[in-house]
Amino acid sequence: MLMRARHIAVAVVAAALSVAPASDHAASQTPTPAPAPGQLPATPRGDGERGKALYSKNACYQCHNNEAQGGAAGPRLGPDPIPFQRFVAYVRAPRGEMPPYTVRVMSDPELADVYAFVQARPRPPALGSIPLLLSDVLEVDNAWVRARRVQQASHEISPLHEHPDSVIVYLTDARQRITGADGKAREVSHRAGDVAWNDAAAYAEENFSDQPIEMIVTELKTGVKPPTSSAVALDPVRLDPEHHLVPIENTRVRVLRTILEPHLKSPLHDHPHYVVVYLTALHTTMKLADGRLIDNPRRAGEVAWRDALRHETEQTGDTTAVEIQIEVK
Repeated sequence: MLMRARHIAVAVVAAALSVAPASDHAASQTPTPAPAPGQLPATPRGDGERGKALYSKNACYQCHNNEAQGGAAGPRLGPDPIPFQRFVAYVRAPRGEMPPYTVRVMSDPELADVYAFVQARPRPPALGSIPLLLSDVLEVDNAWVRARRVQQASHEISPLHEHPDSVIVYLTDARQRITGADGKAREVSHRAGDVAWNDAAAYAEENFSDQPIEMIVTELKTGVKPPTSSAVALDPVRLDPEHHLVPIENTRVRVLRTILEPHLKSPLHDHPHYVVVYLTALHTTMKLADGRLIDNPRRAGEVAWRDALRHETEQTGDTTAVEIQIEVK
């Protein structure tokens, strides 16, 4: 019985680190009185190694896990415990199912050792720094580009890291704070369907909104030979400017916003190598230069890579469809 009581009692030592003491319950308990203010140092110099041994010996891990990170039966304890005097007061006069932990069971110096152990626990890594937890799906990866589907939870902060030159296609509304390596921050807002260009830089991103963000980030690889594409003799922007808009063009890409009205037939035209992001569902029939017909049904949000080609298209759907084409130079 005594050993069981010791195990239960020590396990709740850690609970004092995250639950405020209830001094008004002390009178109904029978432990050794809590130390009066001033009797103990605010932050004692306990021995973390001895505290680790006590934590293990007295089975604290059964409720609070090996690193005091908390579990089903007990809360997280460290690495930011409550002040030591409050910790001792709660251990000596706890509330709820925790039995009192008297000086006969654990002395003040021993509590200081356990406190030091809990205080020294490492902080958990940010979710954004754990690759397996990243909301990041690779859609396209070849010699020239890498296109990723990136999802950022409400108020999530991604860690600071290097980004190459990139085209971002927003599948949802977005409101973000971008913080550079120099600490300077700027806020950006985009609507679903917007397209943006980001120069290569190191920065962190914070989702300011109460809703998750989804975007397709197409990164341009460096130090690679540009794709070999035939000259664009039949430029869709020149042939059909009403349905082929150019929101972005620079030395690395030309971005087209292609608007396909119901049953619209495009003229025969050329594309260099490109990434295509379908903003809406669509169903087209593509006729290639050699006469082959390709059925092309797509869902909203899909991403694809196409090598350079010459084709004409017919939009077979009954609603207007929109796609973004990122042509690689």
